Amino acid sequence: MVFEIVERPAQRISGSFWEGTFGEAADGAVRRLIAEMQGHHQHLHPGDHAALVGISWNDRPDGLN
Repeated sequence: MVFEIVERPAQRISGSFWEGTFGEAADGAVRRLIAEMQGHHQHLHPGDHAALVGISWNDRPDGLN
């Protein structure tokens, strides 16, 4: 695998923090958050279909953080 460092234009991003259990995620909390973030992006940037990225940095026995 080959990597390289490249320069790109500046990019403005936004995010949301969600903390919950696996049960809440299974009941649709994450899907609702995704829909809210997509709606927020479409409101700010009509017609733009940017990628949505999710990051989980802490896997706990009782849920996601």
